[in-house]
Amino acid sequence: MLSLTETALERFKKILKEQGNESYGIRIFSAGAGCCGPSLALDMVEQAQDGDVTFEKEGLKVFIEKDANETLAEATMDFSEERGFVLNGMAEHSCHDGSCETGSCDDGSCDECDE
Repeated sequence: MLSLTETALERFKKILKEQGNESYGIRIFSAGAGCCGPSLALDMVEQAQDGDVTFEKEGLKVFIEKDANETLAEATMDFSEERGFVLNGMAEHSCHDGSCETGSCDDGSCDECDE
């Protein structure tokens, strides 16, 4: 299951407090995929959606879309001022072909992942 560093946890709690949504949680969900692997998104939400994996850590509610949960199973989310929220240790995506390392994702090799 996804783990959160203390820095990420405190930043999420700070954001929710600043927005006046301390009773809300964060939701992580799939926003598509391509040759570089999955794209994930974050949102502040009041409650989980059907099928979400949920947990709470030090008062922060976390909801993870079922499809995103596999990708995040061994990941750790951190936060830095320079980079924002960062995921480390994500499961490799089945369509990852390494073309992102060369800066080219336009070869069509993973069009089936974009559907």
